Order: sequence, then C-alpha cells, then structure tokens
Amino acid sequence: MRRASLLVVLLASTSAAQGPDALAREAAHASARAQIAQHRFDAARTLERDWRASRDGGAGIATATIGAFTVRHSPTLSSLATTVVGARARAISSRLSAPAAARLARDTVRVLGARNPSGALVAFSTERYPREGVQPPRERAARARLEGVLTDKALSAARDGLTPELHDWLAGADYPIESVGARTARAVYETFALSPSRVAHECLRTGGPSCRTLLRVEPTTTPLRDWYTSGDYRGAIARTGDPAAGDSAAWATRLRCTKDGDAATCDALARALPAAGVPWPIAVDALRLLLDEALLAGGPGAADRLLAPAPTIGDQLAHASGLPIDTLVARWRTRVLAARGVPMDPNASVTFTTPLWMLLALSIGAMRRQGRP
Repeated sequence: MRRASLLVVLLASTSAAQGPDALAREAAHASARAQIAQHRFDAARTLERDWRASRDGGAGIATATIGAFTVRHSPTLSSLATTVVGARARAISSRLSAPAAARLARDTVRVLGARNPSGALVAFSTERYPREGVQPPRERAARARLEGVLTDKALSAARDGLTPELHDWLAGADYPIESVGARTARAVYETFALSPSRVAHECLRTGGPSCRTLLRVEPTTTPLRDWYTSGDYRGAIARTGDPAAGDSAAWATRLRCTKDGDAATCDALARALPAAGVPWPIAVDALRLLLDEALLAGGPGAADRLLAPAPTIGDQLAHASGLPIDTLVARWRTRVLAARGVPMDPNASVTFTTPLWMLLALSIGAMRRQGRP
C-alpha cells in the first residue's frame, strides 16, 4: 500500500503543470489502480491461507463429495466449485469402475480463490501452490481451468483402474470418461479412407469378421497377415518408424519401397517387421469408440463388468455391454458410418489445406521465374 501511495504522489507531481482537471483525473486513475493492486494482494494472501488450511485440514475450508470427486473449496468459491464440478461429476462417475472411483475420491480437487468486494474473481488456484499458480482470471477462464483438472484426474483414475489387457488393447487411446462425440466418430471414419489396409476397407464396406479382426477383439500373433494383403505392404511400411539417422542403406531400401513402389522390397521389409512393430491400419480412437459403445449399451455397472476376467477382449466387451460381440461391433460400425455427414473439425481442414496452398504458391513462383528473360 506504501508503494501505491508513492505512485499517487509521483503522478500528481508530474501532472501539476496540466491544470487542476488533469491532476484530478490522474489522481483518480492512480487511486483506482492502487485499489486494484490492494485487492489482488489481499486475495493472494487469502488464497495462500486457504491453501495451507486445505492441505492441513484447517478450519474455513468446505469439503463436498460430488459424484466420485472429493472437492475442497474456499467459502467464496462454493458456487463455482459445485456448479462446475457438479455439471460433469455425475456423468464421469457413472463411467468409472469401483476401483477407479475409489482412486478418484482419494485425489482431492482443490478449488481455492478469493473475490474482490464487487464479487469478481481476483485470485484462483486449483492444484498448484499459490505462489506458483496464482492468476487473476475471469470466471470463464477459471471454469475452463477447473474442467481441465477434473478431466485429468478422472482419466488418471480410469487408467489406473484398467486391467493390463485392456490397457494394452487401447494402445494409448484415452478411456472414454464421457460419451465420445460425433466429431471423433467422423475422425475415425476419415482414417478408413486414408488406410492402406484392404481389411479396413472391407470392414467399412461389409462389416462382419473383418471388423472383428481389425478391432483386435480376439488375440492375434500374425497382425501383418490379418490386417494387410501383399498389395498393402507399401502403405504399411510408410507408416512404420523411420530408419536411424545416418543409416543410408536402410533409408535407400525404405525409399525403394515407399517411393519407387518396388514390390519385392516392400515384401521383404514387411515380413521383417516384428508383430509389435506392424502399424495398426486405422486410428486408435476407433477402439475408444468401441469401448464407448459398450459402456453406453451396458448402462449402470458396465465399467465394473468390463473388468471381470474373460478369455478375450471381445468377451470382456460383450460382458460389459450385455450384447454379443458381433452385435456390438455392428453398432460401432453403424455409428462410424453415421458420422459421414458430420462437419470436419476446422483445425483438421487447416491441416489438410495449408500444404496445398503452399504448393500452389511455390508453383506460381517457379512459373514466374521461368518466364523471366
């Protein structure tokens, strides 16, 4: 507050030559800025006090159980905590198994902060210590940040609750803590169009056994044979990792396949791939979409039934959904096909069109240079 007073005096001295009206305006502005600084200082001090209380179990911090979430919040942020968490907590909680929900309940969500006298949010922090995480956001930014914390904690709990077999089957795809949207289904549909695998194309065209093979609902030790024909090897090799830098012989061999289309080279490279190195023909979000369909069909208790021991992933999904695996896969395929009419993600369209515009610009530039004398 002392620095704010010095600021008022300094501004007043520099503005004296401008007349009494200008001096009054400058003084009013300086006073307003000093008041804002004081509000932020008081809020940060309150936030630090509340953080220590929430950590040590001190008084003044409310604790609420919302769905599977345990929330500790400042008195002035009770509405933000309950409305933002409550809007998603029950939907997320219904998707979690009992072990995952228990894990989530132990991982407290902190919603701490302070408001100025007018009620505006001045300081806000969720997980980090205030001295590292204090920011003066608007209410909308605070909501977005809190929703991100909820998502991260729920995904972490869901991953911890999966069996090793399900974790490996998802291949890095997120567990669907909320219903997967139509844009994700559209993105899965697009990967079929770009896939080099004829098995993938057959799955989308006719369904049946090719979809079961593609979705890995039954164990396989020969993924190259199951997912690709010999005519697909060029596209499969293009999806594998690049050779080591400086390995000119390996790069030359790879280019003979991917660039020149030499069938014998592609065949040799494909057959040399270990089973774990064979690229999956479509996006892993297809597996997330199938699991989402199983949870939707199964309703309450589906997440717990999913964890019951079973011979194959297909059996686990069938048990969770209450449907035969062929019926579940058919519903998944119908959902992918129904997404054809969903507009593309604007970010994806930028990704695809920008290189085309760059190529067009380079072509025009080259033609102009050729036309010069």
